[in-house]
Amino acid sequence: MPRSAVFYGDQQCVLEGMTDLEAIKTELTRKIEEDYGLNSMHVVQIDGEFEKVDARSEAPYVSQHITLKTILGETQKAFVFENIRGSLVGVYFPDYMDGIQMPGWHLHFHSEDRTKWGHVFDACLRKGTARIDKSTRIEIELPKDAAFDTYSLKQD
Repeated sequence: MPRSAVFYGDQQCVLEGMTDLEAIKTELTRKIEEDYGLNSMHVVQIDGEFEKVDARSEAPYVSQHITLKTILGETQKAFVFENIRGSLVGVYFPDYMDGIQMPGWHLHFHSEDRTKWGHVFDACLRKGTARIDKSTRIEIELPKDAAFDTYSLKQD
């Protein structure tokens, strides 16, 4: 896979026999704690062979004052991909960023041929190579429309 100009994969490691998504996340967390520390943001790409990937996706929508939970209940579709080559790509946010982002790992999958994808809920990785970069910057742009300023954001 070609590497983008912004993703270098400063740290690399081989992952084998990861039986579920929690095992993958635990190993990634161990790696960043060992090499960087857990107070930074990180991006990861794991290219490999997957026994199974349980992924979900939702249709695009335009809404005002409708919760994400409601939209997902109406538009989310589940997929199970088996014996597939592809990549897990994602981000890690530290605990103190809760409220700005969801802390921990957030991973998506895309197949090697780019025809299958989704937000990952579980995965079984036979063997793969993880490339991890530390990120020291986050940029937040707030919506400019009036609806944003009138919506109560105090809830989760």
